[in-house]
Amino acid sequence: MDSQAHQGIWTYLPNKTEPAANNQGTVDLDAGFDFAVKANIEVAGMPASAGSPVFEGHLPELDSPVVAILKRHGGRVAGLTNMHEMAFGITSNNATYGPVRNPFDPLRSAGGSSGGSAAAVAAGLVPISLGTDTGGSISIPATVCGVVGFRPTTGRWPGAGSIGLSWTRDTIGLHTTLVAHAQTIDSWITHHDRDVAQTHHELPVLGIPTAFTKDLDPSVARRFAQVREHLSRHLRIIEVDLDEVFAATDAAQWDIVGFEAPRVLSAALAAALNLSLSDAWENVVAHASSPDVRGILEAYAAHPIEATAYAQSLEHADSARTQYLEVLSQAGVDALIFPSIPALPSLIGQDELIVHQGEQVPLFPLFTRHVGPGTVLGVPSVSLPVGLVDVAANLPRLPVGINLQGFAHRDPELLAIAARVEALLKELP
Repeated sequence: MDSQAHQGIWTYLPNKTEPAANNQGTVDLDAGFDFAVKANIEVAGMPASAGSPVFEGHLPELDSPVVAILKRHGGRVAGLTNMHEMAFGITSNNATYGPVRNPFDPLRSAGGSSGGSAAAVAAGLVPISLGTDTGGSISIPATVCGVVGFRPTTGRWPGAGSIGLSWTRDTIGLHTTLVAHAQTIDSWITHHDRDVAQTHHELPVLGIPTAFTKDLDPSVARRFAQVREHLSRHLRIIEVDLDEVFAATDAAQWDIVGFEAPRVLSAALAAALNLSLSDAWENVVAHASSPDVRGILEAYAAHPIEATAYAQSLEHADSARTQYLEVLSQAGVDALIFPSIPALPSLIGQDELIVHQGEQVPLFPLFTRHVGPGTVLGVPSVSLPVGLVDVAANLPRLPVGINLQGFAHRDPELLAIAARVEALLKELP
């Protein structure tokens, strides 16, 4: 592997050299395996920086529970992966550690905030990498790096020992090469049998949200149409209208993070460096190094989200969860299927704006438009690669992905559907 082509993947390597790339897709997890860990998940004796100078010097004494479980099953931590600073973005363009470059095209982003996690798997450095997800930070990097991403139901996996943004939306998840790996690791963490999963229908019914078939990059639209046509020969696929659900999740998402993030970050830094909460928050705002992240934090400091607005956002989220269950139950849908993101990977440096469909639009709302609602709903999702598409002459082909989204606390069922879809996609030209 050309290390220059994959610059920016790591924040810390215990052996000072990165693992050698090899065919990790067929690794037997029961025989022991290497795995990477996003830099905001604590590993004993390794610097949990969250990709930021703010947490410089934070050296955890204990592994986070998820890391400890993987170690008990034969896992070896290969290193800590780079990320968007403090998980506050979707490009992993990190001012301290450098941008995480896309393994398919080093001029493009690996996505974020768990960009290093997905890139390490895509580059063949490790078969498994742990990441975190607030608003799409597992799904987006999985898609643009062409790997499998699993975001469990919020609260299903222990979140202790991680530096996050939201107690309502955060979860640890993973990137890997195979759905089977995600099934195995989920069973280890939850102590549930990975093979006990049933859908309501012998032939799973997949629902496509009508809102997520609009305003797609032409390359994404063409590939999703091919995927839909192919899967329709083997599974039942219908369209569902979730516009009211998405309106409610959109009304909820911003103030939930805006209220919770300052409190979560302050508490994490206060515990790590033995500071008061007020001093910790001042340090968070003052020492963020990435301009986009610093701008967000300064805005939160200058205009804090009021408790009444936060309470209203929680009401919107609760309403969205109720409507989601009602719509999918009435439609008889076992899981949703849709393009993970409407566009192709962004270029390095496109942190705020991107040209989409001939117009300059904000990057964050575009890239989180499809995967963000599920994080407010707290439901599980699996991102699957569906091949590479042409961009232009003399430019590298780029990955496209789909997202399967299920019901809260029915993760084994969703993973079983994902494994079936994964097998069918192997037949796709």
